[in-house]
Amino acid sequence: MPGSVASVTYRGDGRYDVRIGAADIGTGTWTTLAQIAADALDCPFDCIHLEIGDTALPMATVEGGSSGMSSWGSTVVAAARAFRDEHGQQPQAGDSTRASAPQNLPDAQKYAVHSFGAHFVEARVNVDTGEVRVPRMLGVFSCGRIVNPRTARSQFIGGMTFASRWPCTRRR
Repeated sequence: MPGSVASVTYRGDGRYDVRIGAADIGTGTWTTLAQIAADALDCPFDCIHLEIGDTALPMATVEGGSSGMSSWGSTVVAAARAFRDEHGQQPQAGDSTRASAPQNLPDAQKYAVHSFGAHFVEARVNVDTGEVRVPRMLGVFSCGRIVNPRTARSQFIGGMTFASRWPCTRRR
């Protein structure tokens, strides 16, 4: 998680700008980071203006190995908490705070910050052509807190579909 930085700026009228140099590679980062920010700032989702995907924004770790959201989300929460500590519940327009991801996590040795999954398939192979068909799949995932059920489901199905498309070789 080290390496990410986020900023929170109060725009006025209950609205906030949240900035972090994270990337959305089609996994729902725009939605889930805005949800995390809204929850951490205790405001409605539509009061968050999220900016990501630009090198001019505060630096963020890379997307990969199921670590993007845990790193970025923790950083956004840290920035929101720092904002509240500094400016309180009634900030002035233009108030702003930057914060890094927490570095010394007391339970870091007890918990993993990445997820695991297992895929179970029923596979059928045509003995003459070698064609592989997968009529049924089941995925089981240890993913921690689900931020958005729709994006989580999409990622689960996408991961299972991607895994099932790897070419199979058959020796005769």
